Parts: sequence; structure tokens; C-alpha cells
Amino acid sequence: AEVFEQWADAAFTPVRLIGMTATQLEAGGGQMGLFDQASRERSGRLDAAVDQINSRFGKATVQRGKEERSGENSKL
Repeated sequence: AEVFEQWADAAFTPVRLIGMTATQLEAGGGQMGLFDQASRERSGRLDAAVDQINSRFGKATVQRGKEERSGENSKL
């Protein structure tokens, strides 16, 4: 701590603004998806089925629940 204080007292100059430049950037394909294509398709089919049931039998007849992942701790 003493070394820093000696340096700061002798040579420290406050900095107000630091600039940054990015060069040679290339166009990207946009934001990458968080989930794989199969998962998105399955989720889309599930949403469509829920919408159809709710359209036929009334709003909120059925709704998506919390998704459980199967694994070592799963009791299913």
C-alpha cells in the first residue's frame, strides 16, 4: 500500500476519459440462438397445441408448466 501511495503522490494524474477504437470489424450473422433448432421447433409445436386447446375450451384451460430436466437427481 505504501508503494502505491508514494507513486500516486509523485506521478499520479487523474484520468477523466479513456477512449477505445474498434477496427477491421466484419459483418456477423446476427445474434446466435440460445437453444438448438430442434428444441425451438418442439417448443413451437407445444405452444401451438396449448393455443389450440385454449381456443377451443377457453382461455387458460391449459398452460405450460415449469420444464424439468431429467438427470441423476430425477425421480421420473
